[in-house]
Amino acid sequence: MVQDDARSIFADATRAARRKFEYWQKKGIPGPRPWPLVGVFVQTMKMGLGFYDLWAIQQFGKIFGYFDGSRPILAVSDPDMLRSILVKDFPQFINRRNLDINGPLLEQSVTVLHGQKWKDVRSALVPTFTSGRLKQMNGLINECCDNLVSNLGKKADADEEFECQSLFRTVTMDVIASTFFGTKIDSQNDPKNEFTKNAKEAFDFTNFNPVLIIFFLFPWAMPLAKKLGLQIISKEKLDFFVANTKEIIRMRSESNVVRNDFIQLMMRSMNAPDKNEKKPVETTTEVQNADDSQGSDIISHNLSVGSGQEKSLSHANYKLTLDEVVAQAVIFFLAGFETSATALTFLTYCLAVEQTIQDKLRQSIEEVMQDLEEPTFESIAQMHYLDACVNEALRMYPPVSRTERECNEDWEYKGLKIAKGTVISIPIYAIQRDEEFWPNPDVYDPERFSYENKQKIKPYTFNTFGQGPRNCIGMRFAYYEIKMVMVHILRNFRILPSAKTEIPLQLKDTGFMAPKNGAWVKLQRL
Repeated sequence: MVQDDARSIFADATRAARRKFEYWQKKGIPGPRPWPLVGVFVQTMKMGLGFYDLWAIQQFGKIFGYFDGSRPILAVSDPDMLRSILVKDFPQFINRRNLDINGPLLEQSVTVLHGQKWKDVRSALVPTFTSGRLKQMNGLINECCDNLVSNLGKKADADEEFECQSLFRTVTMDVIASTFFGTKIDSQNDPKNEFTKNAKEAFDFTNFNPVLIIFFLFPWAMPLAKKLGLQIISKEKLDFFVANTKEIIRMRSESNVVRNDFIQLMMRSMNAPDKNEKKPVETTTEVQNADDSQGSDIISHNLSVGSGQEKSLSHANYKLTLDEVVAQAVIFFLAGFETSATALTFLTYCLAVEQTIQDKLRQSIEEVMQDLEEPTFESIAQMHYLDACVNEALRMYPPVSRTERECNEDWEYKGLKIAKGTVISIPIYAIQRDEEFWPNPDVYDPERFSYENKQKIKPYTFNTFGQGPRNCIGMRFAYYEIKMVMVHILRNFRILPSAKTEIPLQLKDTGFMAPKNGAWVKLQRL
């Protein structure tokens, strides 16, 4: 009798699971066959997220359904549908999936906030990343780059090959510590300092995080995981940055010290006088920055800061709380140093392998620099071939291989009905390696992004920094930092392949793209 009951329960559970996994099939949407309990988790981890997406698109097309554990996910790489999701019907897709594993502090960061709260915080942060603010940071970034050139000179003189990502992490960490916190940590020469140590450990996603495994495979266990204090970045590491950020704010508030860094800019929002509460205006159409002389193509749209959508949000007079300032500072630091270092790593690798492109880039930089000793905001803006080289590296090797949106009400697109709560996965890496959009996608060719050719790029096929009102708020800072570092390197050194340089480069993708065995190069003084 007990055995019969057990068999009955097991049979019922099996039928329920089978019905759940028929979700996309019933909607007529193709997709990979899920495994019981885990969905496509095992295959995704084995192949890597971006590589799995590329394979799935080739097998099932540009719209397919799959399962994260038992949760149905719709993957969309169709550019026209992406336009509707990311811009045209943005209010229905304003949120990202709530992972609920960030901890109470990071739940207040602009990257994970939802709805009106996201609009309010984003509106308060937009003025922090204007052209004028970046100009104020120029001296701080140049100082970090000068330190880099000095250290690279020692490697060049010793004919020493080195791994790019570990080096660039120290550079971007110095830049962000200086420009965000007004703090000099000199991790290039002191890699064991506390800032460097805690940041590297906090953002170590070289392997899949066990908290993410619990979230994807056993969502019913998340309440217990939260009670146990489990979160994607350990509380111990976060507490270090929280304590330092609060101390900086306290000291400046008490001593009236003012610095040209991002903490100061956010403090101004925190201390802004009360005004009539004006809510941000939702933008549902694409609005091009009037100052953008590059035209209305997608690349110009991405590279223009303060797009029409952001300007519409920037009219609010929202005051940040202390915890919100701390949350933004911490997430900008932790996310910014790693992704920028990854972008620099892949760009350096591409230039080492493609010497002709490197020579052309160096010449184009010198034509702009002429008698300038160090790059300025204005000179960087004139380096159009540098734009192309950076964008092509970001196309081939986006630091983040996927992004997501969540449908917050029932929605229909060309007869396809999407239910409220459905998560939309946008496979950035796969789209940017799709030969339909990018002929010879595995070839590094900056000419794709020349002024003449970028007009031909299909909109919504270059998504490294996202699209629409919820694109990466730090995009312009990241571009500027990457370009500044590369100008300093190329004016002083030739980048060369070394004995350890892999051709082609092997990749590891846990959601964050990285060289599997490191990207190795060496330098020669000019």
